[in-house]
Amino acid sequence: MANTNLEASSSGRPVITTDIPGCREEVVPGVTGWLVPPKDAGALADAMEQAARLPAEKLSAMGEEGRRYVTEHFDKRAVVAETVGVINKLIKRN
Repeated sequence: MANTNLEASSSGRPVITTDIPGCREEVVPGVTGWLVPPKDAGALADAMEQAARLPAEKLSAMGEEGRRYVTEHFDKRAVVAETVGVINKLIKRN
């Protein structure tokens, strides 16, 4: 997971990130930010242009939705608890 994406969303900012594992999970396209294909400078420029052209109210709403999304899905305590649970299950199998 890209901490920078989580940090940006947590601070109420829409995110533009690459559509790769570890990044795509943190963005709901068109709702909390934009996903661009890897190594596609044109798509990145398009996403940046879209963001620049949005009214401040829309950017703010996307940021708020992003904050809600990461808080709900990526709360550090929940992620750690789930990780520990998986590790414990793996230990019990062996």
